[in-house]
Amino acid sequence: MLNVSEAFVSKWKIRFENEGASALKLNYKGGKGFLTDDQRDEIIFFLRRQPHYSVEELRDYIERHYGVVYHSKQSYYDLLKAGRLSWHRTQAANPNRDEAQVLQKRAAIKKTRGAPSRHRFG
Repeated sequence: MLNVSEAFVSKWKIRFENEGASALKLNYKGGKGFLTDDQRDEIIFFLRRQPHYSVEELRDYIERHYGVVYHSKQSYYDLLKAGRLSWHRTQAANPNRDEAQVLQKRAAIKKTRGAPSRHRFG
């Protein structure tokens, strides 16, 4: 079921018998990050002051200032999220939003929802 050899199971069984359950714990602590905690905090602080920022702009900024290029875009997405920007929409709010137009559109939608349906079935 685990797709491991009998020797592998035997090795860990002996280790459990000799050292107890704590010997079975995973000792891997993860790899060292590319950025220090301080550098990451600086980037997040920088992003929070931006009205919008794209993944490409963030990649270039980090490479230029810290000499780091991530292999995966997920690292950039995580930084944008921490900076309160979305990678789906890389700005906190729509700068062209007209509140009057939004309210007018909502009212129109409510009117059409309450109107009887024009579709006839059958």
